[in-house]
Amino acid sequence: MFTGIIELVGKVQERRPEGEGCRFRIKCGFSGYKMGESIAVNGVCLTVAQFEEGAFFEVDVSEETLKCSSLGKLKSSSSVNLERALCLGERIGGHLVTGHVDTTGVIRSLYSSGEYQGVRVSFPERYKKYLIEKGSIAIDGVSLTVNRVNDFDLDFEIFLIPHTLEKTNFRDWKEGSVVNLEFDLIGKYIERQVDLNSVS
Repeated sequence: MFTGIIELVGKVQERRPEGEGCRFRIKCGFSGYKMGESIAVNGVCLTVAQFEEGAFFEVDVSEETLKCSSLGKLKSSSSVNLERALCLGERIGGHLVTGHVDTTGVIRSLYSSGEYQGVRVSFPERYKKYLIEKGSIAIDGVSLTVNRVNDFDLDFEIFLIPHTLEKTNFRDWKEGSVVNLEFDLIGKYIERQVDLNSVS
């Protein structure tokens, strides 16, 4: 479980094929690793398979994850948002994020709005039921607030404060960039319960 508050921006040092999947070596300054611990990489929960304190860690990524997330587009030198798993008792600065990406979206437009940056992100139609104005969403692992939802054009709008642009890889976004989307967990559980109640 994560909170969507990015700790570091790392850099992909190497991408090696591993069967149908691959292994990434990611350069970052984390220390105190444990083998098998979880780290969210651009919002995808992955398991530490090897590491060197303060230098890098390695993770294996399955074929399915490469297909269902934007990780398949990563290459050497790509910047990635990193968050270590939440420890019980810590403050939750964002919202509860599982690291299980639902789908990908595409950056449709970027524009300035005073000191903020506005962003419009497209999404597949089947997921519009999970989007509400002022609700939470995780984009590439970052907890954000949905400002506006456009059901007709199938996109939503967020605003990024200067701190978010400084502390994440969002500064690398361009129109057409593919991003990972994880919708609010609570909404998905409510939908499941409503479906079960309607069947019974």
